[in-house]
Amino acid sequence: MMTLVINVPGLLLDFYSQKSRKKYEELEGYILSEKVEDKKINEFLNDLDSTKLKILEDAYSIEELSYRSRIFVFSYLNKYYIQRALIQFNLDSFITDVISLNASIPCSQKDLVNKIISILHGKNWIFLTHSKIQANIFKENGAKAILISEEDGNNFKNLIQFIDFTSSHKIDNTLYVSKGCK
Repeated sequence: MMTLVINVPGLLLDFYSQKSRKKYEELEGYILSEKVEDKKINEFLNDLDSTKLKILEDAYSIEELSYRSRIFVFSYLNKYYIQRALIQFNLDSFITDVISLNASIPCSQKDLVNKIISILHGKNWIFLTHSKIQANIFKENGAKAILISEEDGNNFKNLIQFIDFTSSHKIDNTLYVSKGCK
């Protein structure tokens, strides 16, 4: 069974306001650049209105994906806010757990990947993200990462395309077919 880690906000959930979205992208940038100042991150976390998350159009398509994979959600936001949003939009039954890293505790890019590995108990997982920087960092540190974005050159423009791709490649050709079905 495949294990997926989906980056939120970004793929399933997003902020209502562009201002909050930009603030979160700035926070991600600080964390991923490893130029972290505790004071700066605490300011960002206090300014973010993480209680107001909206669902994206293709979020309910993860139901199909949940039948053939374990799905975790990754965020730098408080685990409680993400879980509350998933429950509010009835997505919680498709999600195995929420991985929320404490953004106020600085860690290197390698430590970030290793924390996820330790939570998932192994290296056999795929990180889905909308951020090119984040995808590159995970790939550089030995994780499998797939960029899902509207930008040119990406294999998947949205989550539905990724789900369609994985479903078309999961057919087992070794299944027994009776002679009456041919």
